[in-house]
Amino acid sequence: VYQLFHQALRQLVSFFFAQYYIIKTNTFFAQYNEVQRNASATCEIIYDLVCLAQCPLSEHLVRSLYTGIVTDTGGFMHSSTTPRTHEIVAQLMKIPFSFTKVYYKHMYEKSKIATIMEAIAIGHLEQLWEKPYYMTYVTLEEMLDKGATKEDLGSIVSTIKNIKGCDLAIFMYPLDAQHYKVSFRSNPPYDVAKLAASIGGGGHIRAAGATIEGNFEEAARVINRNSALPSVCGRVCPQEKQCESKCIHLKTGRQAVAIGCLERFAADYEREHQASNTQHTAPKPSNG
Repeated sequence: VYQLFHQALRQLVSFFFAQYYIIKTNTFFAQYNEVQRNASATCEIIYDLVCLAQCPLSEHLVRSLYTGIVTDTGGFMHSSTTPRTHEIVAQLMKIPFSFTKVYYKHMYEKSKIATIMEAIAIGHLEQLWEKPYYMTYVTLEEMLDKGATKEDLGSIVSTIKNIKGCDLAIFMYPLDAQHYKVSFRSNPPYDVAKLAASIGGGGHIRAAGATIEGNFEEAARVINRNSALPSVCGRVCPQEKQCESKCIHLKTGRQAVAIGCLERFAADYEREHQASNTQHTAPKPSNG
């Protein structure tokens, strides 16, 4: 996971730029594809198909379409929301259904375990490079201890994104002992679809994700083989003048690898979770 963090966190800065453009992560893998770049939700397309087929709008169908639009647009807050989105919702609301309950359930309601996991994730919160980029995580041990599933973690990345001034939110959680899901959220003009695509994932320009392989303990073991005090070195060593100033990425116009942040993160994780089987660098004999 150290190499994966290397790649992901490196991209957090190197992909940020002034131009606005859309990264396409849709590979058109299906036999038949209906892709509308201006649609804010899949259910907008389905609504058009329903109207084209002249299907009657039942309460159940209306509720389902409304749910899809609400969740895909983040409660109509995502920048992809258009006047057309609200026009469709207005038509749906002509059929009586409990739209307030649907909205509350999907945008605000969360279980007790979800609230506890959110608190745990906030306890791990870290600001990257003193910039408006925030990252956090939960561990497999924490999930097992609280009996949490991935469904209990869905609101965490949005909670981090709601920090005042936050432009980029990153949340990581384990799928199993060797695989982690990473979720990204951003503000304009930052494109997290490109970031997710760089590590094998995809999504929208403001909300994307990926699955990576590895574990934090292995990262700590790699670092401790070469450093006796990685947690200290990750904080006080002037990496920007030493390691980062010599980074090969600078020759290609990209941001240097933030090696200090990575070293600090892995070392802190090991200390906080008392990772076992980590081989620390033995102190050298006294030279007098």
